[in-house]
Amino acid sequence: MNCLSINFNNSMTTPSINSYPCIPVMGVSVLEDPLNFVYRLAKSIDFCVSHFVLVLPAGGDRRSTEHPVAVSFMNGCNKSLFGFINITCSGDHLLGVAEGWNSILKSKPDAPWYLISGYDVQFLPKQLETLSVRFWNQSGELEKLQWKGSYGNIRGAESPPIKTIGNFIHTKWKNLPGGKGFSLFALSKEILQNVGYFDENLFPAFWEDRDYKIRLRLWKGTRIRTYRDIRPIHGLYLGLSQGDNNHSLFSSSSSISKAYQRDRKVQYISGTSYLSQSWKTLSHMAGRENREYACQKWGCSLKLSVTKYDLLNCTYKTPFNLKDVSLSHWVRNESRIGWLRKEYRRLILAVDAS
Repeated sequence: MNCLSINFNNSMTTPSINSYPCIPVMGVSVLEDPLNFVYRLAKSIDFCVSHFVLVLPAGGDRRSTEHPVAVSFMNGCNKSLFGFINITCSGDHLLGVAEGWNSILKSKPDAPWYLISGYDVQFLPKQLETLSVRFWNQSGELEKLQWKGSYGNIRGAESPPIKTIGNFIHTKWKNLPGGKGFSLFALSKEILQNVGYFDENLFPAFWEDRDYKIRLRLWKGTRIRTYRDIRPIHGLYLGLSQGDNNHSLFSSSSSISKAYQRDRKVQYISGTSYLSQSWKTLSHMAGRENREYACQKWGCSLKLSVTKYDLLNCTYKTPFNLKDVSLSHWVRNESRIGWLRKEYRRLILAVDAS
């Protein structure tokens, strides 16, 4: 039997996704989890979530509730904080990163906003509450525009035009320098309506975040913020105690972590550090085509994009410079995705046979 979609509802009625101050929709898409990061994530969720989506990796003939990742999450989470838990996967099909994120966004297309987390993230106490309350308070913002005529601003207008603001937020990390990536992000429904879903042609991974960043910048209603005071843990450092990973060593200076790595006393690992060789091989196979596709889509410098792992010197304002198409435009290439999925199964069989 293929992996099924199972719903866990803790109330007699379906909880509202507009229940302030709870997080309306939170989701995690898991590639592979040999280090059991999902359990740590689940334990760290200490604030109410109306609708939670756990997207599992390929599970073959295993029911979703029997999948080890699902078991880890359900064992780790405080079920009383969740109104609705949806555990879903695609059977034996390899799921791309963009597909996983989209399945979270599509689970409740009418939600006011969404929080998507990497499975190797750990929240510290009260961080989710702070994030949720702040994002709610910033949702539905309207920006007043000045009317301008031949002689400048028109004064005395009773109702100046307004435009809706779409919120997109990142955080920083407690245990790492930098941040602001797509390992943890939140977006409002206005972003989804105007920027669209992630491009699933960037399969199975890499460049889907860069493509979305281009679209966020091109839509004039986007308000991108960084919540610098909310700093969860990303990955972990092997060789440190749980307490040191969470608190003491990386609370004030990223130079400490660099010094530790330089002395080879600890090793930083993330959720992708221990992906199977089959997954890594496939990602590298597809990575070059993904980069070329993204550069062609936005008219970017291929040479600079290779060097910086970013889309640079891009000249198009619409996908592929097409007229009369929105920023959300993309057409799924089923033949390429199907071929890569077959290659993944072939790679797994080759590993099993060796």
